Amino acid sequence: MFSHHKRRAYYFFLVALFLSFMTGCKTTVPLDNSELQADISGKAASNKSYSVNIEENTSALYVQSSGSDDITLEFLDSDDNVLSICSSGVSCFLSYPAAGKYKVNIVGSADYAGANLVASWVGSNNSVLSNGAASTEMSGSTGTMHVKSINIPVSDGAITFAASEDGAVSLDILDNSGVVAYHCDGTPCVTDSLIDGSYFVRATGLQDFTALTLTASWGGIGSATLENGVATILSGLKNDEFVESFYVPGNTDGFMVDMSGNGDFSFQVVDDSGAHVASCGSTECFLGNPSAGLYYIQGLFHSDTVNARLTAIWGGTTESTLENGGTISLSGVGEQYILQSLYVPANTTGLMLSAGYASVDFTLYDYKGDYVISCGGFDCAVPDLAEGLYFVQVHLFEDIANFNVSTAWGGAYGGTLENGGTISLSGVGEQYLLQSIYVPANTTGLMLSAGSASVEFLLLDHTGGYVIGCGGFGCAAPDLAEGLYFVQIHLFEDIANFNVSAIWGGENGGTLENGGSISLSGVSEQILLQSIYVPANTTGLMLSAGSASVDFTLFDHTGGYVIGCGGFDCALPYLAEGLYFVQIHLFEDIASFNVSTAWGGTYGGTLENGKSISLSGVDEQVLLQSLYVPANTTGLMLSAGLENVDFNVFDHTGGYVAGCGGLDCTVPDLVEGLYFVHVRLGEDIASFNVSTAWGGTYGGTLENGESISLSGVNEQVLLQSLYVPANTTGLMLSAGFVNVDFNIFDHTGGYVAGCGGLDCTVPDLAEGLYFVHVRLGEDIASFNVSTAWGGTYGGTLENGGSISLSGVNGQIHLQSLYVPANTTGLMLSAGFVNVDFNIFDHTGGYVAGCGGLDCTVLDLAEGLYFVHVRLGEDLDVFHLASALGGEGISTLEKGEPLTGLPFVANQFLIQSLYVPVGTNSFSLEVSLAGDVGIEVLNEQGTLLTSCVPNVLCTIDSDEPGVKFIRFYPFENDVVDMSVLVDW
Repeated sequence: MFSHHKRRAYYFFLVALFLSFMTGCKTTVPLDNSELQADISGKAASNKSYSVNIEENTSALYVQSSGSDDITLEFLDSDDNVLSICSSGVSCFLSYPAAGKYKVNIVGSADYAGANLVASWVGSNNSVLSNGAASTEMSGSTGTMHVKSINIPVSDGAITFAASEDGAVSLDILDNSGVVAYHCDGTPCVTDSLIDGSYFVRATGLQDFTALTLTASWGGIGSATLENGVATILSGLKNDEFVESFYVPGNTDGFMVDMSGNGDFSFQVVDDSGAHVASCGSTECFLGNPSAGLYYIQGLFHSDTVNARLTAIWGGTTESTLENGGTISLSGVGEQYILQSLYVPANTTGLMLSAGYASVDFTLYDYKGDYVISCGGFDCAVPDLAEGLYFVQVHLFEDIANFNVSTAWGGAYGGTLENGGTISLSGVGEQYLLQSIYVPANTTGLMLSAGSASVEFLLLDHTGGYVIGCGGFGCAAPDLAEGLYFVQIHLFEDIANFNVSAIWGGENGGTLENGGSISLSGVSEQILLQSIYVPANTTGLMLSAGSASVDFTLFDHTGGYVIGCGGFDCALPYLAEGLYFVQIHLFEDIASFNVSTAWGGTYGGTLENGKSISLSGVDEQVLLQSLYVPANTTGLMLSAGLENVDFNVFDHTGGYVAGCGGLDCTVPDLVEGLYFVHVRLGEDIASFNVSTAWGGTYGGTLENGESISLSGVNEQVLLQSLYVPANTTGLMLSAGFVNVDFNIFDHTGGYVAGCGGLDCTVPDLAEGLYFVHVRLGEDIASFNVSTAWGGTYGGTLENGGSISLSGVNGQIHLQSLYVPANTTGLMLSAGFVNVDFNIFDHTGGYVAGCGGLDCTVLDLAEGLYFVHVRLGEDLDVFHLASALGGEGISTLEKGEPLTGLPFVANQFLIQSLYVPVGTNSFSLEVSLAGDVGIEVLNEQGTLLTSCVPNVLCTIDSDEPGVKFIRFYPFENDVVDMSVLVDW
């Protein structure tokens, strides 16, 4: 057992041992970069320990306390050696710390509470604030200090520090030696005095704050020092540094940075985080598909340098410095490099550059900086480029105060010059301008004109190969292969404004269409080009601009002069097939005028017989049309249905023939040939129709017994023609519509008759040509006009004959027949219940109506009759059979066989015989191979009996007079049928 004294000594030993153990094992709290430890408390003389792990390449370490005046800080290295780096006991700062673990102790000078501690460190790859990104949330009370580390890679503009709540904190910006570089009493805080390097941002609470964030931002388009493609001149001494910046927008495919001049220098490109981003050679850097944002060029002069030229250029689908067909003015000194960019679309078959100088050459790079081609400064052609951004490096071999770079490209999608188009250009003496043209297949000629003798053209193919060179007035190149061509325009003097017109064409046509009109404009002395392809057998061409201040010059596809004439009516007869160029010369400024064109020949013109075309135009506009009139034409009629339209008719040489109003313009007795119709408008007309018809002894558009399909709109006039032979005793027209009217004119335009659209009859017409004026009283999508006439010479229906017809429900077909004297009966049959007949005399007087199976009419007087055939359903085909009977006019005679009668299945055929008085019976024998139905009817249409083929059939009859025999095959066509009657 221990004595009392020994036990007491042992107790103190255990206490000392425990305290020693507790001191050696106290907890050390690790600190995260820039994250605040808040609300720390402790007793007087207490010691709270914290640690930080520092990596290599750290620029500075900063420890800051706040919230209590009763604490001091001590800083220890990894061996627990105290470092004297803590200022006033509230902050510690260590520049370029070695990698390793460090400790920070909070020592209480009295009891304390509410203390805060933050450690922040910064290095090239270690910071908590980045450009434009908000920090983690911060909270605290008045006097609480948060510290955030930040790397500013390059600063050549303003840097903005902002808080999510203004007025909550003040800011101090400390450099990596702990010196306050900038102070702001609040936020936002903007400074342009910071250079690139590592910094700490200390935010001190001006009030209580919660969830506050801090953002640092720099760069942006407003901070950039370089503009796209614009060089800046730099000079410096050996070892001087330089910094420039440029802003790349979104959707940029690439950028290039180039520096040239006398001196030794190097540079690199970094983004706004300081990361190297571009692939750099000795004098240029490239980056494909860069992110939008600010980029910095950090450079160093390795020797004294004067007037070096630094250029940054970027581009893509939305932005580049060189435009297709455009020209930019540049200047520079010997051995200088100038950068430009261009974006080439898909399907580009060629690109050309020209500076007009032998002391300039071009180097082309793609958007990644890969080399494409190098060539001289006059004509640099690059065929078959892939879509994308390209950089053009322009190298000067001597000082050039001012020169111009022109660019053009194109492909199957076209070029800068459009067919029939005009572009306005300007330039100075000895300047070269570039344009492009895509010529389609089958092009037989191209023409260019600048309207100036002080301009010349050089045409090159897509590889830069020479095609032709010619002057600035009318430069023609015949028979060009399909492809892209470049037009180099050389100016011999300063020209403030001139116009280049281009035109081409071939078998596929030109810019001027037959019967078409195009709207043009221009200034005094301007020349506009258009093209025409004239087909074979063309007997005439006419042009009209409707203005005395315009004249035309016509050239063939080789540029050979053909004719020159005024702007009203320029006619040229007998043109050979081929392409022609029309040079339009203006003598005054004309804001808008129209050029109309028409041609034709034996193949026809723009106006067809019996047809209607839709036109439109403005007051005083002249529209040209053409028509070819065949031999033996006795009349022509034109109608626009409007009083404010006039027609003038010219022959193929331009000789005046006739002039008349737009309602009914008639020209009789025209000789065969081409005619031009000059349609002049007396007011603006959004839409109107011109109808045309002609005819002669050869006929017209309406044929006897035929039907034509028409359509039109309310108040439209449609013209048709018909030729009536001698001895015609009647004409009938029908449109089957109440809202259609007919007016009939003779070949001189003389009025003959007018009547409604259901049944229009005109008796006793003299031989000759007649025009039918069809006026619509409503819009009608489709209707049919049927026509029939006849006389002593007969009609469309023959005795014992059959005709084939077709039609739609509600349609009316007109037929005619001439009934001779002594006719006592008529029979018609269509073989369909849904067909009705109405019979009219030659004056239109109603005679009879009956159904389509058996229609019989007795005791008709001699004369012409019209048969109105109305369909009650759509019928693809049906047959109308007709027969007349009477003494001496029947189709069957006693004892005389009627042979060779063919007809098809389901066709009706009717024959007639006249049985004299005193005859009690007659026999009928029908011979054929096949099976037909045979019916014998009296003149009233009453069935007497039925017979079978190849068997003698005897018919008893006490009544003399007309008998009808109706035949109809059941299934098969009948090739040869013989009929014999006897009594």
